[in-house]
Amino acid sequence: MKLIGILTIATLILLYELPKMKKKKMAKEIKVFFIFLLLATTVSTLEIYNLPTPNPLECIKYLFEPVGKLVIGK
Repeated sequence: MKLIGILTIATLILLYELPKMKKKKMAKEIKVFFIFLLLATTVSTLEIYNLPTPNPLECIKYLFEPVGKLVIGK
């Protein structure tokens, strides 16, 4: 039931925002909007099923750890 609620809200947001963005010919913004809406819907779905959600800090650590090793020399 919660999943249906999340998908309904995501659909309503899409139906509310997309026509305005199309009317203003905001192609790049529409792409970013879809990415963020998909990301938010995915994370919300993972949360309601108590599945592990990605931690942004782990991604940052993965990206910058090699740089830190180069700078510090360890």
